[in-house]
Amino acid sequence: MKIIAYLLSFFLLVGCATHQSYDSASFRQRDIGNQDVALSKNGLSREQIDIISSTKPPVSYPIDVSIVVLSDRYISSRAQHIFTYELVQSLKRIDKIERVTLLPKFIIPQKVDFNALQELGVRSLSEYIIVFDLNSKEFFNWTKIFESEFEISSSISYIIVDSFTSAMMTADKLHSTQTYRESLFSSQGERKAQKIIFSEQARLLAQSIKELLK
Repeated sequence: MKIIAYLLSFFLLVGCATHQSYDSASFRQRDIGNQDVALSKNGLSREQIDIISSTKPPVSYPIDVSIVVLSDRYISSRAQHIFTYELVQSLKRIDKIERVTLLPKFIIPQKVDFNALQELGVRSLSEYIIVFDLNSKEFFNWTKIFESEFEISSSISYIIVDSFTSAMMTADKLHSTQTYRESLFSSQGERKAQKIIFSEQARLLAQSIKELLK
């Protein structure tokens, strides 16, 4: 579902966000036995299936989380920095999270799979690892509506993985739009617009994580 809301304001006011997530928490009450799972030659072992299917929420809080950001080469480092800053600040405001670690690119392997994510999460001593996939075609866009009015938007996909069992706890794609009433044709104006839209995306993520940690 997509919602577009317009509210008049001096600078900008209009935001809409849509997301529909997969949450493995809704499946945890099911009895999943490895005898009911067909094993493939290169797939999970029965022991791994037992460990993953027995994944539970943290037994105590606060917890630590680590962040992995994957992006293509067309996203500027400045835009990515604005996004990660807003993201980390938003997560730090969640009372059930104590430490947020943004993992540097030089320790992230070229091929990122569940084994790699588990190792990164364990080595960073984090209960959860959040992985973002930033696509330059969706990360930050704008459309001119009137002479001095723009619609800015952002779509970002992510997953959250349990560092100790490698279970995928949730997967989502967040989408936000805002009306922006200042010039975008300057580096300062573009930075301000990015800060606004990425702040909204970070707020949505924090909201989803709060639901996960209930």
